[in-house]
Amino acid sequence: FKETSKNNDKNLPLRTELLDIALNLEHHINLVLLTYLSIETEERKALTNKSGNLSFKNKIDLLFDLEILSKEEHKLFLLLMEFRNQFLHNIDCNSFTDAVAILGKDKENGLLKFDDVKFNCDLEFRYNNAYKSLFLKSIQITREKIRKRKQTIEEKAQILNSQSQQLVYLTDSFFG
Repeated sequence: FKETSKNNDKNLPLRTELLDIALNLEHHINLVLLTYLSIETEERKALTNKSGNLSFKNKIDLLFDLEILSKEEHKLFLLLMEFRNQFLHNIDCNSFTDAVAILGKDKENGLLKFDDVKFNCDLEFRYNNAYKSLFLKSIQITREKIRKRKQTIEEKAQILNSQSQQLVYLTDSFFG
């Protein structure tokens, strides 16, 4: 067995934390898709936790194509995904500093837009803080998308119910 990592410290606590974030994020993205596509059955193929389902990128691309996510929101989810992928798929990525070195200055700048630390501190802490802020922003977006969709469905249901009541009244008046 040949050691492939440049060091043995894989920073498992950080990787575990980012895996938890990734799992929660994907769950929320699935909820948005299920809500907008009105899928209620448990017998699904594309939106499951089984192999062969849509990838996270496929899901956010679909939400963008359906005009559920704006261009800026889509970029935000892609940024989260790119950092997540470094930690989950690259054995040599053990810190945000490593991830930034791999992903480049544009991704660093994009991530640091979400840094809300008001005091001078080390860059790794700022990256970590920014990533968590980015995650919280993404969860807010998904919750708002679900809330809006449910509100729209309720409004349409009220309109249909009102029209149905009018038809019953007219039918009763005409035939009654």
